[in-house]
Amino acid sequence: MAIATTLKNYLDNQQVRYDTVRHAQSATALESAHAAHVPDHQVAKAVVLKDDNGYVLGVVPANHSLEIDWVNEAL
Repeated sequence: MAIATTLKNYLDNQQVRYDTVRHAQSATALESAHAAHVPDHQVAKAVVLKDDNGYVLGVVPANHSLEIDWVNEAL
């Protein structure tokens, strides 16, 4: 899967340095990291969340799970 357009735009607007790596299709970000021979913590997965104010984009390393309780407190 290619990098999500919203995530790419955000990273570019924030002037964040990143690389994209082509790899075989995979079902999860963790599988993508393994397929691309990249350390798990260096692969990001985008998670789209919705709250009362609209949508929020979360970015989490491939080797982590979203901590929804922390997100709820932060938002």
